[in-house]
Formats: sequence, structure tokens, C-alpha cells
Amino acid sequence: MDILQIQNLNYSIGHKSILKKVNLQFSLGKSYVLRGDNGAGKSTLLKLILNYSHHKDSIFWKHSIQNRNQLSYLGHDLGLYSSLSLEENLRFFSKLTSNGYSWKKIQEWVEMCNLNRRWEDPIHSFSRGMKQKAAIIRAILVKPLLLLLDEPFTGLDDKSYPILISMLQEIKKDSAILAVVHGMEDSFWENNLRLEKGEIL
Repeated sequence: MDILQIQNLNYSIGHKSILKKVNLQFSLGKSYVLRGDNGAGKSTLLKLILNYSHHKDSIFWKHSIQNRNQLSYLGHDLGLYSSLSLEENLRFFSKLTSNGYSWKKIQEWVEMCNLNRRWEDPIHSFSRGMKQKAAIIRAILVKPLLLLLDEPFTGLDDKSYPILISMLQEIKKDSAILAVVHGMEDSFWENNLRLEKGEIL
């Protein structure tokens, strides 16, 4: 099912053209990886999709499911409250939606990520990798139509990568996933996109 279309998207900052004539379409149950050199506009594209309401002539929803969160985003800012515990963070974000994943499922993900012993600890006491795993759970628990991930593997060790992929594989049946990834090849990413000189190739 097609959910979002980008049609002839152009974006400039001042006189500098960042993106030009970008055309993409996203479907439920599909994963998309976006690659490209530094400065090609990958993170910018994710942020434009996140703020689609400002670009209605180029970015529009083709299908919307009632009571579903349309978008969830994980960028370089992990979006966690550092003074709150892991449990407090996840309970807070889970209450923002009436149709996200169950608390039981969230607990399963916490255990998969080996964070279950840190439920009551404040996020600021976590290592970089632990914060990243907590942020990934935060991003997916709302069951979005489109999940946007900007370098989601930052700070993760080799053991954590397959755990993340298995979590994304689980949610993919209900979502489309677009991720900016550097240098990691995996069969999970069905649709490889490359952004060069502001254009999708």
C-alpha cells in the first residue's frame, strides 16, 4: 500500500541548492536505505519529510490510516529526557498514542536490547550505545506509518546491529522504514537509494 509520495521536491538555502527534482514513493511493509556522501542532503531530506506540512506541493500522503501516527523520527538528537528513567521515558512516549505497540511488546524490546536491568536508572547514566537502543525503542513504539531513521546504528556494537534489524523486521509489516545508513550492507534494506549532488539516483 502506497502511503507517501515525494514529487519534484526542490530545496535551497539562500542561493545554494540542496535538493532538486527528488521523486520518491513509500509503501507499507517496505524498507528503504538512503546513502550518499557527506553533505549530499540525506538528513535534510528526512527533516523535510518530517515537516511535510510545509511542503504540501511536493510531499503528500496518498493514504492515511485513522488513529495511526503518521511519522516517527530518530535523528542525532535522541529525543529522550535525560533526567528521567528508562521506564519513565518509554511510558511517557507510549501514552502519546492510543494505537501504538503494547507495553508487553515494549518490555520485550527492552529485554532484547539487554536494558531490562536499567529500568529505573536515569538516561544520563547510560552509555552512548545504551542511549541509542533506548531511543530506537522510543521511535518505534508509536507504530508509525513511516519511520525515519538518521544513522540509527551510531554507537552500537556489533552484537546490537542484528538485534536492531530483528526489531525493524518485526515492525515493518505495519510501517514503511526510511533510514540513512553508512557502510552497512544487509538484505533487510530492500530498496537502496543514493543521493548525489542533490538528486536521487
